[in-house]
Amino acid sequence: MTNVGKLIREYNTEVSRLNHPSAPPLLNEDKLTDLLLSDSDLWCLDRFQCNGRWAKDPQMRRAISSLSTLEQAEKELQILSQECQRFVNQQCLELNNLEKAIAVVCSISALHATLKSSMVDIVRSLLQLARLEEIASFLSSSQSSEDEFRELKGILPVTYC
Repeated sequence: MTNVGKLIREYNTEVSRLNHPSAPPLLNEDKLTDLLLSDSDLWCLDRFQCNGRWAKDPQMRRAISSLSTLEQAEKELQILSQECQRFVNQQCLELNNLEKAIAVVCSISALHATLKSSMVDIVRSLLQLARLEEIASFLSSSQSSEDEFRELKGILPVTYC
């Protein structure tokens, strides 16, 4: 309890020194619960210090950060791939519906021209998506970087402290 009370008083002192309208509110030491204070291990933070290479070596920390970024990028690419598939499915359905509508509309009417224009727009958007797919395929074909990432994953520890 004394550790927590001391930390709260220190925090409140520092916040009071800010003397700024957007300063955070002061903490009320009287509102501490027994549940929070009973977990004394929570306040013995020294035992959580880690001397592992992953925690101290800047290169290792950058490697872990890079792998984390890579994994997040892979997840984002999977999500984008799913969204693209849904988009293509929706566009194909829309094309089918437009073809059915064009079949029953007089070919010299303004509605027919509007429907045809909508079809052209959908086909263009699908072609643009196909071009993006070609570019993405080209960019992801670099095997050397994938091998380097696999090697890096093999070096990093599986478990931490």
